[in-house]
Amino acid sequence: MEPEEEKGLVDKAFALHEHLLFYHVLWKLDPRLAAVGLAATGLHELWKRKGDIFVTRLVELNIDPPAERLKERDFLESLAATLRRVQDSVADEKIRSFADMFATYYEGQHFQSVDHFDEYLSILHELSLREFRVLVILHKYEHANPLKGRNPLQRATAVWEDFQQDVELNIGIPRAQLPAILTRIQRTGLYETITGAYLDYTGGKGCLTPLFLDFLSTLRISPQPVTSV
Repeated sequence: MEPEEEKGLVDKAFALHEHLLFYHVLWKLDPRLAAVGLAATGLHELWKRKGDIFVTRLVELNIDPPAERLKERDFLESLAATLRRVQDSVADEKIRSFADMFATYYEGQHFQSVDHFDEYLSILHELSLREFRVLVILHKYEHANPLKGRNPLQRATAVWEDFQQDVELNIGIPRAQLPAILTRIQRTGLYETITGAYLDYTGGKGCLTPLFLDFLSTLRISPQPVTSV
């Protein structure tokens, strides 16, 4: 499919949401035609820009669905679910990540169903860029420090000071705020706080879950294997 045709498909999907939801809300907020028209025009340009970023990334990934695929229900549902999250995104990098995940779904083999794909879309949607970068930094330290017979707390204790410094230096999150950030990230299932009656352990440390590596692969990022023996 040519880039112009792909852009037309995305524009139609955005237009559906615009007319059914946002235009209606704007009309209720201010029924004056001129004000609504101006606001709607601005929103359309904003959504169009997001759609262009999304489609450009798909073209870069050589996603070229045949005409018959465009009519399939699973394709349309997966595209619509992705575009809903694209609309909510404010960072170009995150929009491209949604395109990466959609490309993974389109190519098959990874996701078992549209519902499975939607679960991963929800995780990406919930994560801020800062939160994702925190996880990537933690993964770097876990990979460089395999368990090798230790328990997760022993490894976390060994890397935590450097991990906190790295996050503060490269992301700008003070170490005093990091525990709260990590607590928020737990909702995604990619990270878990280590709990238990360990001697001298006062809490606040954690580790990545097996889901993280799988999630990372759907974004076309080659995960570094974490040794667990």
